[in-house]
Amino acid sequence: MNRKLINACWFCTLAMVASSSWCADSGAVPTLGANASSDSAMQAEVKAAFLRFVAGQNTHDPSVVSDVLVNSSDFVWALGSGQSIWGFDQAMAKWKSEWNGSWHLDPQLSDLRITRIAPSVFLLISPLLLTEGDPGEQPSTDPVRWAGVFVKTASGWRIASLIVTPYPNWGKH
Repeated sequence: MNRKLINACWFCTLAMVASSSWCADSGAVPTLGANASSDSAMQAEVKAAFLRFVAGQNTHDPSVVSDVLVNSSDFVWALGSGQSIWGFDQAMAKWKSEWNGSWHLDPQLSDLRITRIAPSVFLLISPLLLTEGDPGEQPSTDPVRWAGVFVKTASGWRIASLIVTPYPNWGKH
């Protein structure tokens, strides 16, 4: 089977599983009905949550990052290397470790896309330039595709899972 197709199938499966379990387990607030926000308004809220996450990452502020994540052992961060970090505490520990060196996210907002996949679940995908490097070493900047499953909870929009994949063909449309 084509590697791109396998990756797409894996990503879709992860998004569907994560979105259904978060809606059931996280106190998600339904958004259908007469008083529901429009998709456009919810997309703006999701984008704002994403930008808070990016700001927290770039300032290396664990309180900002943790505030926009679902605090659960089921939270998953799938890395471009193929490794997955399962659990809120484990992901926060990994980021704090990464922040000891160079770590900066530069989302390419002109190519950002947001789509609704369930009443209280949105998927945000953006190309992103990730600058990282161990302490004392020259950092490298690589294009990646960042995808996050956002769920609406009683506390606002939270990231339930995120997937980072290499994006070697970025900018070569």
